[in-house]
Amino acid sequence: MQPGEGCYNRVSMSRTAKIVFELEPDEDGFPPIGSEGLHATPLEDGSFVLDNTPFFVTEVALGDRIAADPISGTEGKFAFSHVLEPSSAKSISIIFLVKELEQGILDNLRSRDCYCEFAEIRALRMLAVSVPETCNYDELRAYLMKHEADKALSFAELAV
Repeated sequence: MQPGEGCYNRVSMSRTAKIVFELEPDEDGFPPIGSEGLHATPLEDGSFVLDNTPFFVTEVALGDRIAADPISGTEGKFAFSHVLEPSSAKSISIIFLVKELEQGILDNLRSRDCYCEFAEIRALRMLAVSVPETCNYDELRAYLMKHEADKALSFAELAV
């Protein structure tokens, strides 16, 4: 799997704004980045709808309507303020620990109609996953917990 690949089942192609979320690394230095940018579609009322799903940002999901403030000196970049209206999607983040199992896990997510984005961030091979309302989340969580117990991956529930 290469960065940019994933299970693209739905995504708006009208990405015209980047919403910047500041991140606070913990005592172990995680997450390994100080901010994360998510694409969004601006709405007429000045709010935005998120067009992709986060790798690290908590409490937001694909399709959420959010408020953000312009970042001075930039064009098309905005600082996240707050969620105005959550979507029905859930956000999870997966760090792969066993490369040989990546494709099987990705295929399983595709079969559940999840939207995924793959990236290599520092030494981490990751999936940002948006879980649709139609997916049985309890079954998906049990599947991921089994792989986590087998040390094939680590996952975080960012917005569930």
